[in-house]
Amino acid sequence: DAYPASNGAGWRGVLDSSGLHREGRKLGLGSSAAALTAWCGAWLACMGQGIAAARPDALQGFIETHKAWQGGTGSGLDVAASFHGGVIRFQLDEETGAQVDRAKMPDGVGFVSVFVRTSASTQKHLKQFRARAAESPASAAFWMDSLNRLAETGIGRAMADDADGFLDTIRDYAGGLQALGEWMGAAIFTPEHLQMLELAERFGLAYKVSGAGGGDLGLAFGVDPEALAGFRKAADERYDTINLAVDPLGLDVEIVDR
Repeated sequence: DAYPASNGAGWRGVLDSSGLHREGRKLGLGSSAAALTAWCGAWLACMGQGIAAARPDALQGFIETHKAWQGGTGSGLDVAASFHGGVIRFQLDEETGAQVDRAKMPDGVGFVSVFVRTSASTQKHLKQFRARAAESPASAAFWMDSLNRLAETGIGRAMADDADGFLDTIRDYAGGLQALGEWMGAAIFTPEHLQMLELAERFGLAYKVSGAGGGDLGLAFGVDPEALAGFRKAADERYDTINLAVDPLGLDVEIVDR
């Protein structure tokens, strides 16, 4: 699709995001945000408006564009992750917009990602949450506050290299998501994810769904390489493990003359 240029002309290109899908199904890696970030970054560079990563206003502009493409929904977290790379702390501020700080995984903690062969709809879950929140604003605020506190705790433990505490927080957060789903009437932890949760517990790992849940990816965290390898082998017998790692490089635009 054409992305409007500053002079009013159209700009077209080809974007390959096939690596974020498998057998025609999205993997739940924030593919739309990654594609938009790459597209807009390339457009800014080609239009002579500077490399996006060097522009302090670029991220917020990307987030607003992504929200517009999604009908006005979305926090912008996936966009920020694609833009910055690495491990980040993301927070929305009503006045200043997205606030992003660098974070880290605790030393010694590894993870295995599992695609449960079903694709989830974040938009569907958001609609279900909003409907329940309209019926019970106090309950919605309780669930959001509870998960926010757990997220803050997890970040603090990660930054302090408290691996055991971090894994405990992952478990608590997973429990919070399950309870939130029951309140919403949504299967955040689908039967497939519950199977992986049980499998992870057998190996002494902490497991949570990635993103909105309901399908897509789950992540198993642990400090024992043998346990992670055992989980990967067992999970592959039912679903598909995906070889993922934290990439410190976010948006990177290289202009090549042909």
